[in-house]
Amino acid sequence: MLNKDNFYKCEKKISIGDLHACENKLGITIPNSLKELYLNCNGGMVYKDIWKTTVPPYKLQISIFIPIKYNKDFRNDPDFLIEGTASKFWDNENLPKELLPFALDYSNGFLCININTGAIYQYLRLEWDDTL
Repeated sequence: MLNKDNFYKCEKKISIGDLHACENKLGITIPNSLKELYLNCNGGMVYKDIWKTTVPPYKLQISIFIPIKYNKDFRNDPDFLIEGTASKFWDNENLPKELLPFALDYSNGFLCININTGAIYQYLRLEWDDTL
């Protein structure tokens, strides 16, 4: 399980109210496991950033967890928060609304959590998005 000690370059801590505001804006309920993570650590980079998978390429490397609120490097621009990232891909129908992107990987993709089942998926973007 990931915990705060695994993260660095985290954003300012969020409250349960911040989390609920994000859920309300997106019209979803974030799975409890992800809520717990974000209440302990609002995005950031991880020390152990490679996970083994059961399908090719058999490992996945995480670039950064997307913050719920606050993003110092991008002056809190919503496009660089979970709500802006999810809204953009949902509105363009590039990502099903039950998949919530919460982390970027080094394969030009996202890690997404299925808000209905809690399953984690890798979503690979076919085109580079210069706005991210």
